[in-house]
Amino acid sequence: MKNKFVALDGIRGIAALFILTRHSAGYWTIYPFHSYAAVDIFFLLSGFVIAHSYEEKLASGALSTRDFIVTRIIRLYPMYLLAAVVAIAFMLATLTGQEPAWQAPLRALSAVLMIPNLNLHDAALFPLLGVTWSLFFELIVNLLYVLLRRWLTSGVLVAVIVACAAVVVAIGLRRQDLDFGWQGTPGSVIGGLSRASFGILLGVLLYRHREPIWRTLPRGLGPYAATAILCGFLSFPSIGRLNPVIDLTAILVVVPICVMAAARETPTYGVKLMTILGVASYPLYLLHPLVIAVLDEWPPFALRSHAPYSGAAFMLFMVAFAVGLERYVDLPIRRALGRRFLPAKPQPQATPPVAKSSSAA
Repeated sequence: MKNKFVALDGIRGIAALFILTRHSAGYWTIYPFHSYAAVDIFFLLSGFVIAHSYEEKLASGALSTRDFIVTRIIRLYPMYLLAAVVAIAFMLATLTGQEPAWQAPLRALSAVLMIPNLNLHDAALFPLLGVTWSLFFELIVNLLYVLLRRWLTSGVLVAVIVACAAVVVAIGLRRQDLDFGWQGTPGSVIGGLSRASFGILLGVLLYRHREPIWRTLPRGLGPYAATAILCGFLSFPSIGRLNPVIDLTAILVVVPICVMAAARETPTYGVKLMTILGVASYPLYLLHPLVIAVLDEWPPFALRSHAPYSGAAFMLFMVAFAVGLERYVDLPIRRALGRRFLPAKPQPQATPPVAKSSSAA
C-alpha cells in the first residue's frame, strides 16, 4: 500500500536527527537548544499514525485489543532489546570494580524488562539507555488508549488533552523549559507521562477530524514549508526566560498545525529521502547514544577535535547504519514474530472466471 503520509516520515526522521545532534554536541560547533522538543513531535506523529492504522480496525472488531498490544510490542521491542543488550555489554566492559556487586545485574534486568529507576534525585529514569523514557511512556499511553478506546469520544479526548496540557504548561513554566520526563523524580515522571499523553491523544484527535482541519489550513502551507518551520523551532537558540513560552507555543499550536499541513498532501520531490529518514528514525534514536559512548571511549577517533566535520560524518554513518538495521535485522524479526503471534491476514479470494455464453459467436 502506498504511504499516504510520507512527509510525516521525513519529519520523524529529521526530529531524530535533531536529537542525535543534541546528544553529540561535542562533534559540532552548533547546539540546537530546543531540540529536546523533537520528542513531542514523535508523540504527536505516533498518535496520528496509530489512529490511521488501527482506529477503524479496532472499531470494527477486525483487530482485537490483544492483537493491538502484540502488534505494538512487536513493532517496538525487537530493536529496543538489541539496544538494551548493547547497553549492557558496554556497561560490563566499562565497569571499574567500585560498584556494588548487585548493581550490574539489577541494571541489566531493568534494561531488558524496561523497568524504570524511580528515585527522588535528578537521575535518569533509565540509566543504561536514557532515551528509553519516551518509549516507556508511549507504550503506557498506547495501552491506556486501546483499553479505554470505546469511551474516548472526541469530547473526552479534548478534556484529557486539555488536562495534560495544563500539567505540561505548569511544569514547563516552573522549570523554564520542556526538557523533562527522562529523570526518575515523581515530578518528572508525571511530566513525561503528560507530555506523551498530550501528544499521542492530540494526534488521534487530529486524525479523526483531519478533513475539516485540512480545509481550514492556508493553501500555501505545504509539507516543505511545515518541515522548515519545525526545523527552525528545533534549532532556535536559547533566549532565557522566554524559552518556555517558545516551547509551549510551538508544542500547543505550531507543531500540530505543521504536522497537519505536512499530512495534507504527498510531496512531489524528496520522497525517497523522506522515506529513508523515516526508516532510519527509530533505530537511530535508540542506538545513537550508545555509539557516541563507544566512540568517546576510543581515543584514536578523537572526533571532538574535528567538529563540525565529525558531526556530519557521524550523522551520515548513523543514518546508513540505522537503515541497514531496519532492513536486515528489525524487519525480518518483526515479520517472523508477526507470523508467530498474530492471526494470519485473510487472503483475497480470486474472482472465478466468467463462463462464456452459448449464444456468443
